Amino acid sequence: MGPRTYGLAVLLLLPLAVQPANILGLFTSLSPSHLIIHVEMMKTLMEQGHNVTIVTVRMPPHPVPEGIRHIFIPISAQGEEKFKSLIGKMSEKRLIYYDFVWYKGIETMINLQTEFLADKRFTGLYEEQFDIVFHGYFMNLFELGVAAKFKCPVIMNWVGAPLDQTDQLTGNPPELSYVTPITMSAQAGQSLSFKERLHVFLLHWCLRFLNWTFDMKMQHHYEHFFGQEKNFPSYAEAKISISLFFSNYHTLTEGPIRPLLPNFIEVGGLQAKEEPSKLPQDIQTFLDTAKEGVVLLSLGSNVKGSHMKPQSVRMLYEGFAGLKERVIWKWDDLANTPGNASNILYKNWLPQDDILAHPNLKLFITHAGKGGIAEGQYHGVPMLAFPFYGDQFGNAEGMVKAGFGLGLRLLETSDEVFRSALKELLQNPKYANAAKTYSQRYRDRPLTARQSVVYWTEYVLRHKGARHLQTPVLHMSFIESNNLDVYALLSIVFLGLFWLLKRLFSWISAKIRGSPRKLKKN
Repeated sequence: MGPRTYGLAVLLLLPLAVQPANILGLFTSLSPSHLIIHVEMMKTLMEQGHNVTIVTVRMPPHPVPEGIRHIFIPISAQGEEKFKSLIGKMSEKRLIYYDFVWYKGIETMINLQTEFLADKRFTGLYEEQFDIVFHGYFMNLFELGVAAKFKCPVIMNWVGAPLDQTDQLTGNPPELSYVTPITMSAQAGQSLSFKERLHVFLLHWCLRFLNWTFDMKMQHHYEHFFGQEKNFPSYAEAKISISLFFSNYHTLTEGPIRPLLPNFIEVGGLQAKEEPSKLPQDIQTFLDTAKEGVVLLSLGSNVKGSHMKPQSVRMLYEGFAGLKERVIWKWDDLANTPGNASNILYKNWLPQDDILAHPNLKLFITHAGKGGIAEGQYHGVPMLAFPFYGDQFGNAEGMVKAGFGLGLRLLETSDEVFRSALKELLQNPKYANAAKTYSQRYRDRPLTARQSVVYWTEYVLRHKGARHLQTPVLHMSFIESNNLDVYALLSIVFLGLFWLLKRLFSWISAKIRGSPRKLKKN
């Protein structure tokens, strides 16, 4: 290839220039771990020269980068107590998705995310002009009215795998014969058994009904906050105005391989740094001098040590104290730690991704939240999962089936089982080898997650909302999109033909039976 041809190829690969845009990010999820991904996305766009403003109801776990305007509107004290009580209940019991609903988890989160909409610190933004609005999706579709007020495109950012809700918003086909809900996981490359398909089918329609009830509540909030606006889109119209969906997922490695439409972009591992940042000196020294390696325990930002039962804390401590490896334990109350074993370093805040990137890190013990799982996958670290609620069970199951980790239920795990799991993961090289192989596949993409965010955001800006990415199914009714009217018509035609044929055969049969009697009479 000559220099001219090479230069032309490079020019063709470069995206068209975009003027710096005013970007508003609404990230009202009550889970601080969600903010890690949302803020990283905004940081990526800010570094491209865009003007970024974000609104949160939680303080992000990491400092908001300079250059991003951050408006913090905390939820009410009453709401905070309600949320803490909810998390405490969920951490004390073995939960599945239905229990999460039973504890009014989703309903609580929907209601608490509405408070900021009436706050003067937020409503003052309506005096400004924004070119695009980002929504951190988590049962907060009523916020779509904000983009409608600014008359600008909207992009949704979801921190996990595709959901039935995201499939409905983008038009992705559900494919119930091999795509499992977030509470389950399928073996990579293998089909589901009849029992599993039956389970998926029934669970899908149960969740579809529950999501419908949540959607009614979100519609109520949408109409409450935006129903008085003149010439304003309805809630149904707002839901089909979404230009693009970003998802913290990577189907090629996490599976199952399934059809995804052009308006659904995967950016799995977005928060994982390609080059780790400098660690705090005490953590850096602790890792560098660990001849036998280090185990990291972090159960996320919602589950505190005070939420765990004392016997579970004791089991973890005694298991760690007996290791030759060192342990970094995320523990909130540093004045009351589980014990003073010399090989354990307690920290109430951890630069998790940077620790996972350290070569001496041998094992990551996690609650199987999607953010932590993605970081572990990116850096190729074996994992032990203690899922608590929601999608964590499906994330843990997927990790186990991929071969680079084990999953346990914290409330049901004995001392012996925990020690056995630690020994297996630390001493059997197959988990580390599987994690490294998985990491290589996870990273091997035509664009990095950050590059994908920049390209597709600017694509939406260049094409004024890029509504051409939408599938026609978003503008069709349930009957039309599933061809129920076609099936109904064909059923009527076939039934009519069947009736006519039956009548014809009856008439012919009667004629045949009647002929001998006529001959005999004659």
